[in-house]
Amino acid sequence: MENNKEKSDSSFIEGQSYPFEIRKIIHIPGSGEKHFVLIGTDKKKYLLKASYYEHYVFKVGRVIQCVVDKINCSGQIFLEPEHPYYDIGQRYDFLLIRITQETNIWGAKVFTAWVRDLHRFEWPCQIDQPEIFEPGISHLSCRIERIKKAQLFLSLPSIKGIQVKLRRNTVYDFKLKEVMEHHSELYYILEGPHGSYHQLPKRNYDHFNYTIGQTLQIRVIELNVDGTYILEPINPYYRIGEVYLFKFLRFEKAAAGDFETQKGTLWVLDHFGQAIKIQPKPWQTRLKLYQPEHIICKVLKFKKGRLVLENVDDENDSIINTPIENKN
Repeated sequence: MENNKEKSDSSFIEGQSYPFEIRKIIHIPGSGEKHFVLIGTDKKKYLLKASYYEHYVFKVGRVIQCVVDKINCSGQIFLEPEHPYYDIGQRYDFLLIRITQETNIWGAKVFTAWVRDLHRFEWPCQIDQPEIFEPGISHLSCRIERIKKAQLFLSLPSIKGIQVKLRRNTVYDFKLKEVMEHHSELYYILEGPHGSYHQLPKRNYDHFNYTIGQTLQIRVIELNVDGTYILEPINPYYRIGEVYLFKFLRFEKAAAGDFETQKGTLWVLDHFGQAIKIQPKPWQTRLKLYQPEHIICKVLKFKKGRLVLENVDDENDSIINTPIENKN
C-alpha cells in the first residue's frame, strides 16, 4: 500500500502543505505493516506507511505538516510529511562516504557520490570531478531537490558549468537524435533545452512511429534519485482532458467477494491498438451481459506511452452504446 489511497474531493493542491493530525496507528491485515491514520482539514482519514518515517519520531496526537506530493487520476492523494530537518530547495553539508562509477548509455563514465545525512542514511548525488573529493573527509554542499517516502533526492552544482534544471510538469521541445542500445534495451536519445541530453525507453513508444530528427513535445514528470528525469511525450492523437470514443474489447467481471469494489474491469482499444483498462460504472456492472460497440472515456494523463482513462459513459446514451441484458 502506498502512502495514501483515500479518495478525496477536497481542495487540496499538489505541492502545497497542510496540517494533519496523527489519530492512531493500525496494522493492515495480511501485510504485517503498520500505518499512521491521519485526519486532514477536510475531516477525512488518510494512511501513511509508518516504516518510511520511523526516524521522524511521530506520535499519536501530534499535528504534522504534509505536502500533497501527488493527486492521481482517481483522486487519490499521496502525502509526504515535511522532513524534521531538511527543507526542499535548501543546501546542506553531507559527509562523503564513497564514490561509485558506472558507464552510461553514451559510453561516458558517471560518478556517484554517496553521502550520509544526520540520521546516518546514505543517499546518492551525481558528481563530475571525483578526484577532488576524499571519502570520509570531504563534505558536499548538496541541494535537496525532492523528498519522497523520506528519501532525499540530492543535486550538486556542476563544477564544469551550469547544470540544466527542468521544471516538473512542464512541456519542453526535445529533438530525437538517435537510437542506442544500453543493457540490452533500446533507447531514444533526446536533445533537450540548452543542449542537455536525455533518454527514453523505445519499447514504450514504438506505436508512435517516431523518426530520427523529429521534434517531440515532452512533459517532465519528476526527477529520479540518480539525477535523471522521468519524461512523458505528448500523445500525437489524444489530448488530456478531452473525451473520445473507444472501441469496447471485453468486460472482466470480478467474482463475488473480491476485495476490489469496482466489481470488474472494462477493456477498451485506443487509436493505436493499445488495450487499456478502465473502471466500470455501477450501471454497467449490474447488466448480466454488457457488449457495447464503444465506450466514452476522458483522457486523464499519459504514462509510458499509454493512456490513463476515466469512464464517463452515460447509461442513457443508447445511440453510442448498445448494452445487451440477458433476461433469462
